[in-house]
Amino acid sequence: MSAARRRVVASVDSNDPKGWVKPAGPARLPEPTFWPVGLALGLVLFAMGPALQYVVWSLLVTAGGLLMAVSLRGWILEIRNDLRSRDE
Repeated sequence: MSAARRRVVASVDSNDPKGWVKPAGPARLPEPTFWPVGLALGLVLFAMGPALQYVVWSLLVTAGGLLMAVSLRGWILEIRNDLRSRDE
């Protein structure tokens, strides 16, 4: 990262107790998203599968695993895009 792109993330004041650091500005929270809900639902389906009959078990485990993978990928990509947009 070049020196021009570096940002000050904290400042130290002589009046602050030793070791305390003030943030440079207000924290920017990420936008709300439904990806964690999909991940949680996929985990529930994946965990419920073995408790049921074999045919239902294989369908639930497959659907739950697929839903978890898609949700996790979407959530990670959304976070990466958000971080990239902050740097611009």
